[in-house]
Amino acid sequence: MKRFLYILFILITAISVVACSTDNPTGVAPEDVSEESITIEHSAGTTVLEKPAEKVVALEWIYGENMLALGVQPVGMTDIEGYEIWMNSGDVKLDESVADLGVRGSANLEDIAALKPDLIVTADYYEYDYELLNAIAPTIVLTPYPGEDYPTGEYDHMISSIEIMGKVLGLDDKAAQVIDSLEQAYADANEKLKNTDVDFDYIELIDFSTADTVSMYLYTDTSIHTTILEKIGFNNIYKPNKFELFGQTNINVENLVGLDKNTLFVVADEGADIFSKNLISENVLNGLDFYTNDKIYYLGTDASPFGPLSTLTFVDTVVESVLGNE
Repeated sequence: MKRFLYILFILITAISVVACSTDNPTGVAPEDVSEESITIEHSAGTTVLEKPAEKVVALEWIYGENMLALGVQPVGMTDIEGYEIWMNSGDVKLDESVADLGVRGSANLEDIAALKPDLIVTADYYEYDYELLNAIAPTIVLTPYPGEDYPTGEYDHMISSIEIMGKVLGLDDKAAQVIDSLEQAYADANEKLKNTDVDFDYIELIDFSTADTVSMYLYTDTSIHTTILEKIGFNNIYKPNKFELFGQTNINVENLVGLDKNTLFVVADEGADIFSKNLISENVLNGLDFYTNDKIYYLGTDASPFGPLSTLTFVDTVVESVLGNE
């Protein structure tokens, strides 16, 4: 009974919110689509908007960041505190008016409905009830990690999602400019780094270790990190023995033996004791070439590119870190 009443609430809300949009997971007949309509194919079906969206809820960080890059604030986004900790979007910030919808993947549907959005954008790895979301507002479900057949899929998703957000907001030209700005940033970074002595063969590590537990991850070639670093001249020497959907392999410090002769990028703050002597023997630690020969570059805890703004910051951070260590 509670389930029925909850669904009824959502459907009643949808009647008052969604008057100018339609969604047809099985496809939309051409005669039903006006020349002004915006049609988006996505992993859950086909969504048609009669006009550009103005009030958008982003249930994953990247889609909110895409909006910021396009000069638009979402009306609501999940885990704003986490976004501000892990993502560095430079000078472009979320407005205080943006509603924080709580933990990513478990936003409350009533909170979403209260914002009266005319579009919801989410990722396919979250287990929302699509029909309930779609009853609140037309909903687009995108695929950030498309699988083994797409070796640069994470990066390609970022680009395609910029294009999609530009389309639904009526800002196609602005989206093209944002993508062009990324290519220009890569060209500028290549120019700045070409005369340095940095070893362009590298591995990149993110560390979540505590005093009692080792929790380290190496980025693989499918990671957006790796694709960006390759675009500015670097070459990831770490090759996992299996496909990693999320572009990371959980390792122990000892796994770095044999990978230590080249550059190490670390997603951690300068001075962080990522190689705690409580977790690794001194003999192993002192045998790591990048540890003893100062070839470690700390990028900060917020060096996590998801969208275009944090990608630009990531590129700048890498260049500044390398040049500062020359």
